[in-house]
Amino acid sequence: MELIDIWFTIRNKHGWLADCAEAGYSKAELDAMEKWEDSYHDLDLQVEGYSRPMDSDESKKIISEFRKERNTRFPELDNDLKDFEIERARNYPLFKLLNLHSGERIPCPFHNGKDDNFMVKDYGFCFVCNKPCDSISWQMEFKRMSFKEAVRSLN
Repeated sequence: MELIDIWFTIRNKHGWLADCAEAGYSKAELDAMEKWEDSYHDLDLQVEGYSRPMDSDESKKIISEFRKERNTRFPELDNDLKDFEIERARNYPLFKLLNLHSGERIPCPFHNGKDDNFMVKDYGFCFVCNKPCDSISWQMEFKRMSFKEAVRSLN
């Protein structure tokens, strides 16, 4: 597992930098992770519509490297897809997408069930095959859309 994978995995844990230092990561590795974290926050601020002036060319370079690395590792998060768009699509109620009432049950589309064991609320869940489903995964699975297309269709 590469350093950026480790950082991306643990970054939401409180005290993650101290844990990495305790685990024996070098000063250079810790500095790199700290720069990624700062750059990530800069991206978050820009995505949410806030603009924070860049201090230097180094900041721009770090953000550029981070975006490149992020898009390489997670191609579904292409530059023109904003975090708030993904979040809005993820929170789009599945029952609205399917023109149902919240809490309504239908036959499970994943295992072609005959009984009404797939409950549809903001998300869907089958009580037989234990398959969860949100609006994005529904669009991808049943409308054969890519992640990007699914997010766009729900915004």
